[in-house]
Amino acid sequence: MKTLFKTLLLLLLITSFTTLNAQSDSIRSSAGIATTDFKSLKVKFLKMDDKYYVFLVDPQGTIYPNKNVTLTVKSDAEELFSPKVPVSPFQDNGFVLNKQPGNFRTLKLDFKLKDAQQTANLRASLSNKPQEQSGFLCPMHPTEVFQSEGVCPKCNMALVTKKISVYDVASEKEKSKP
Repeated sequence: MKTLFKTLLLLLLITSFTTLNAQSDSIRSSAGIATTDFKSLKVKFLKMDDKYYVFLVDPQGTIYPNKNVTLTVKSDAEELFSPKVPVSPFQDNGFVLNKQPGNFRTLKLDFKLKDAQQTANLRASLSNKPQEQSGFLCPMHPTEVFQSEGVCPKCNMALVTKKISVYDVASEKEKSKP
């Protein structure tokens, strides 16, 4: 009788756990949280209004949420006391550098990505050779950049013209483990 009870209890726990996992995946999908393989993410680095922004983008161009991501930035600028540049989350899908990275030759970006299925490190570097562009962007959604005037499709605010410096970022090394 005890064995039957333990077996039933074990089956109940397994069923509950499987149901919770399925609900969790459903919640992640409905919340817009990507289940993208971290190896496929690319780094987007840009400067706007004297602030530097960093985003992870999947192959379709969708910005990856920063919820389970930490970022470390190191600059080789000689005028900085410390090579580490502090960063903060920007909204729910990127990062902003809290301090100017100085007159750098190279910035090193080290992302640590962690979710329920996997942990990965993504390293990238960029040189101080931005491409200057003009774009139209939403004041509320600065990640939404357009080539022409109009309104933001998310909030219907008028787009404003901004000068944007876009940096080419090279992925150096990617490691992941399940």
